[in-house]
Amino acid sequence: CVFTIFNSKAQPDNPSIQKRQVPSVVKIITMDKQLVEGWLYAVNDSQLVLSQSLFRLPESLREGNLLRIPAADVKSFSVAKKGRVIRGTLIGLGIGIAAGVIGGYADGDDEPIPGDFFSPFFSISAEKKAVAGGVVLGLGGAVVGTIAGVISKRKFKVNGDPEKFSNIKGKLAFNNL
Repeated sequence: CVFTIFNSKAQPDNPSIQKRQVPSVVKIITMDKQLVEGWLYAVNDSQLVLSQSLFRLPESLREGNLLRIPAADVKSFSVAKKGRVIRGTLIGLGIGIAAGVIGGYADGDDEPIPGDFFSPFFSISAEKKAVAGGVVLGLGGAVVGTIAGVISKRKFKVNGDPEKFSNIKGKLAFNNL
């Protein structure tokens, strides 16, 4: 059985626009203090291009399928990756479970103390320690991961300055948010 993998990328309509690979939600505050929300479709030297699918805008402000917001009209904006909260939760959960299980097995079995009446009741096997540690640290990791996912958005202040926007553009064009 032979598998063939094709990795082709279509050319963008405008070569100066760099299309993002990871879907991101962007919230823009314009110079006249309006809030504009949508999916970040592309970025070039002078504008942000948003996809229409997530807009909360009146029809009069839409231009075809895409909304182009010039850098001169942008006061500030924030960008957040799609699924960042669930991804953070799952990563935290996984790390917590792994740490708890490894810690439980590394601690080993408790040996009962001869002659101590209560010792057999408080002797815990490595497996039980691993399960308890995995549950406790897994839940803690999930909470920490959720918090990290919620606060993991990037905020940029442009204040209508095309030079500041051009410097920020490089950070948005690649998937290093």
